[in-house]
Amino acid sequence: PFMLNDTDRAIDALHSIPPDIERDSWVRAGMAAHAAGLSLDDATSWSESAPSFNLQDLRDVWRGIKPGQVTEATLFYLAKQAGWNDDGKHHRPSPEELALIQQRRQQQAAASQAEIAKEQAETAAKAKAIWKVAVPALADHPYLVRKGVEPTSTLGQIDVQQAVQILGYQPQAKGVPLQGRLLVAPIMRPGVLSTVELIDEQGNKTALHGRGTKVGGYWSTD
Repeated sequence: PFMLNDTDRAIDALHSIPPDIERDSWVRAGMAAHAAGLSLDDATSWSESAPSFNLQDLRDVWRGIKPGQVTEATLFYLAKQAGWNDDGKHHRPSPEELALIQQRRQQQAAASQAEIAKEQAETAAKAKAIWKVAVPALADHPYLVRKGVEPTSTLGQIDVQQAVQILGYQPQAKGVPLQGRLLVAPIMRPGVLSTVELIDEQGNKTALHGRGTKVGGYWSTD
């Protein structure tokens, strides 16, 4: 390995950070690379191995960077968090290694999507089971009374213990277990029940476990 100058050290650090990290961290890494004096080409070389890479998006972010937002120290901090060894020697992967890294990331992304799809299917099945046994919501439910709202035909009600038996876990809202009679609001995607929102007598609300099950969904009062 050869000893690195400051620019090579910054490039080496940047390439140790996974480019497919969540967006806020990706933007911070780009801003830190900019602060370290790296170029858009350097940022492109780093970022293009991510499955979601978009050159125009990167260019827009790069143009919008203002000096002083973050410092180059952030770059080295993020790199060390990713396992980078700051020994002044070259660690940047070869093009062949980068291709293998990208392939692994794509495989991981596909596996992650498959796992999310499985979660969503399981959530939808539990939502259907809850909606099937739910009875029409009653006007005397404390949450509805406090809100001064009349129940609708698309609002159900279920006892929390029935919900626990179906779900296999105690529904919670920000760590607070839901209690008593639960209102059940079905969350729909076009023609499909994706999840339900549960509301207890104190107004604590939660949807069922499952990533992305509420994205694009809606509850209709009709």
